[in-house]
Amino acid sequence: MVLFVFSKLFDKLETNPNLDIIISVVGIIISILVVIYSLTKSYPLDYDAAGKLIVDPAILTIDTFKSAGFAVGIFFSWPIERRFIKFLTDGTVETKVLRFICGFIALEFIINVILPIIGETPIGGFLQYFLIMVFVMLIYPIIFKFFENRANKV
Repeated sequence: MVLFVFSKLFDKLETNPNLDIIISVVGIIISILVVIYSLTKSYPLDYDAAGKLIVDPAILTIDTFKSAGFAVGIFFSWPIERRFIKFLTDGTVETKVLRFICGFIALEFIINVILPIIGETPIGGFLQYFLIMVFVMLIYPIIFKFFENRANKV
């Protein structure tokens, strides 16, 4: 159902570019509704023959928050990047390799240093994945666009 709604919205995006904000708001609302659903849904506690819990509802909740953080990060960042940053992926092979290496190192730093500080709570999971997507879709393109524009002026 969600894919169908977004498919229809993205079809209309080509003829109405300002629809990106509506698409983002709808995406954020759906993400919030999924989180609310996961918090109110009762999960059955299934155990294997040895008495070990097969699926831990707490882990499912954290995973839902992570997915919602990922989605909200995308829907928050996408219209800002699309309207203001307008980052392009073209460039020389050297430029693309430099972008990849710098982005990889920065993302590894975020994942291995910053995210563990936030912690593995439901809200922490949301923030972790939200921050990753904001970095990938906003901060990283802003940094590269800034330095590449400076280099082109010199």
